[in-house]
Amino acid sequence: MKQYLLMMTINWCLSQIIVNKEEKCKCSDLIFENECDDYEICQFIDGKCSDIPCKTYLTVDKCLQNPHCSWNNQQCKNFQSCLYFIVTTSTECQQLNHNCTFNETTKICNEQQPCSSFNFSDCLLMSISQKRLCYWQEDECKELSDCKEVTKSNYFCKNFEPICKGYDETMKNYDPCEQAYTCEQLNQTYCRFAYPKLNGDQLALCDQGEKLGECVDWNPQIYKQKDCFVKSQGFYHWTGTECQKCGIMNLNFILTLTMNIVLLTL
Repeated sequence: MKQYLLMMTINWCLSQIIVNKEEKCKCSDLIFENECDDYEICQFIDGKCSDIPCKTYLTVDKCLQNPHCSWNNQQCKNFQSCLYFIVTTSTECQQLNHNCTFNETTKICNEQQPCSSFNFSDCLLMSISQKRLCYWQEDECKELSDCKEVTKSNYFCKNFEPICKGYDETMKNYDPCEQAYTCEQLNQTYCRFAYPKLNGDQLALCDQGEKLGECVDWNPQIYKQKDCFVKSQGFYHWTGTECQKCGIMNLNFILTLTMNIVLLTL
């Protein structure tokens, strides 16, 4: 029985495509024009894909779609740090993007702070915005370590979707609130990422299954140039021969380069 469970765990781990939140493709990774056009922060000029400068965005919505930009003083600017910009309200702080957090007590906009630093109202806002999984219990703001804690703290599981799932927000359904470890646990609404770890930067890529409402592990081998980038949520790109994770040099290129170096040394 133990061997069977071990094999099931190994198979599950191998089938999941795990990525880091910070490992999204850069514009310079994208070789083909269609992929560059599909990425809203990129532009294809003179045969190359490059970043759209922050200063060219004229609205806050467009500006905040670019992870390199911040909206401040009615302008889109290159992000420096949360403390770099002068802000006086929570809204202005949020518009800096990059998980900047406004402390209502100190009136300071800073990098993401631990849950324990927030009062009741800030703790609630953090849980709803999902910038950090915080919940209030025993007169203290705590970081969520288990989705089942939601029931104990009288929080709605829906506030933590899609990382946590299963607990009815009406409080009439007492099924446990559980972490969405696998794609199979998700419905089509949230079929983009599963969460192997509750807190952290790891994501498991998901895809729509063949059956209605089915969510399955994403498989890069079935995608080509047309939809490799889009279907991977921006973590993979088409190299010309395969759908490959961004930031990884093509294995064939490495082998060819190695062989050429060996031949030159003979």
